[in-house]
Amino acid sequence: MAAKPVPASPEPEIASTVAIPASRQHFIQRLMLEVETQKASSVERIYDKIAAADTLEEIFEAAVAGLTKSEDILDTPLLVRGYSWNRSAIQTSELPVYAVLDAVNLDTGEEIAVSCSANSALRQLVRMDDKGYFPVRMVLTAKHTVAGYDAMDWRPFNSTEEKAYAG
Repeated sequence: MAAKPVPASPEPEIASTVAIPASRQHFIQRLMLEVETQKASSVERIYDKIAAADTLEEIFEAAVAGLTKSEDILDTPLLVRGYSWNRSAIQTSELPVYAVLDAVNLDTGEEIAVSCSANSALRQLVRMDDKGYFPVRMVLTAKHTVAGYDAMDWRPFNSTEEKAYAG
C-alpha cells in the first residue's frame, strides 16, 4: 500500500489517532474559527501605535512595546478589557493558538498587551467572554505541578474599593 501524501497546509489536525475528548475538539475548533475571523492582530496594533506616534520617542516606544509574557505578570493585578487570538508557531503546544490580552496593569496604570497560552486560563477567558464579564479585574496565578509545569489560571482581584469585575 502506498503512503498517503502529506498535506501542504500546516493546518492542525483536530481529529487524530489520539483520542481527544469532544469538548476539547469543540474548543480548539472554536479557537481556530475565531483566529480566522478576527479583524485585528497584535502586529496591527503595534503598527497602529507607530502610525499614531508624533514624537521620535513615541515612535521608538511603539515599536518595542510588543507583548508582555504571561509569566512576567504573575500575581500582578490587571484590568483585562478583552483579548484576541493569534496562531501559535510552537508546534508542541497543546492548543494551536494563544491569546493577546488588552489589559491595564493596576499597580502602574500602564496599558499592556499580554500573551497567554495556558490552557486553563484560555478556557476561563472564553467563558468570561461568553458570559459578558469583560472588563474584569483579575490576577494570573501559577501553581507548580508534580510533572514540573506551572499550571496557570485566573483569580479575581478584589480590592477594598472595587468588585472583581468592572461592568
